[in-house]
Amino acid sequence: MDGKTMDDCPCMTGMCDEKCSCGEKCDCAEKKLEMLTAEMNAVFEKNMDLWNRFFGMMDKQPDMNMSYADYLTEQLELKKEKFTEDEYKLLQQDIETIRRLDEEMEKLMPKDDVTAGSDMALESGVVTAEGGIVMGGEGMMMTDGSMDDKNMGMEEDSSEKFPAFEGMDLDGNPVSNELFKKNSVTVVNFWFSACAPCIGELSELNALNEELKLKGGAVIGINADTIGGDESMIMEAKNILEKKGAMYQNIYFPAESEAGKLTYSITAFPTTMVVDCNGNMVGEPILGGINSERQMTKLQALIDEALARNAKNMLVEPEGK
Repeated sequence: MDGKTMDDCPCMTGMCDEKCSCGEKCDCAEKKLEMLTAEMNAVFEKNMDLWNRFFGMMDKQPDMNMSYADYLTEQLELKKEKFTEDEYKLLQQDIETIRRLDEEMEKLMPKDDVTAGSDMALESGVVTAEGGIVMGGEGMMMTDGSMDDKNMGMEEDSSEKFPAFEGMDLDGNPVSNELFKKNSVTVVNFWFSACAPCIGELSELNALNEELKLKGGAVIGINADTIGGDESMIMEAKNILEKKGAMYQNIYFPAESEAGKLTYSITAFPTTMVVDCNGNMVGEPILGGINSERQMTKLQALIDEALARNAKNMLVEPEGK
């Protein structure tokens, strides 16, 4: 940065344009984003119990056409009577802090990394330290009752099945839930095109896919914007994946399908699940980005569990023949 401090850089005042004085990579803006993300996390962590109660009451998917703060305000007004006056005021104050942080983060986001016309691009890392548009803490309810913080299947016979589906990948090839049978383990990553932390972990997911290939596994992406087959959203997702060098398969399916409903019911982005060769979801979903040592350790443990199940199946099958 040629001796300049962060405050000297135009990025810090929101004036960063196509030719940033930092060079090709805007390090000072990234550092500022990290600071804002940490501040955002602190808002939730300070009153985590209250926020978790609030998250558990929410009953709709965030509207991609409204800011996250506006969405939270809308949901708070709907559930106002369930809180004491002090709790309600505290949530209001936190939401306004979130709004301010979002606005600051938006000024620092590279224009070509954010979907034009979307106000949801900046909800990065709002509960977990690892980042993510989060509507609940780690291990809490993420879907409309289909998954909660109970053990979701460390024993195969009690595992929850990933919903059956028939769909397409982004290149137009047909896919179905049969793909799980072809893999020793499948890591399923839910994201959307205006989610900065989702985009930020694409390279790590691609590297993970290359590692899993050696073990007969794969990473599969599901972009929420593409559910239902919107051609413009498909092209946008493909462009982002290409730019980030993410070569693993991304798929979509009809919005009214059970898998589509699962996608729409997710209230944290990114969210990553592990599915074994029998289509069973392993353990709990991982909320937030996986591009940290702590998150990757959690993910690796789930992958190892799925691989162990696959190995067990391979031993058992010949005996039944």
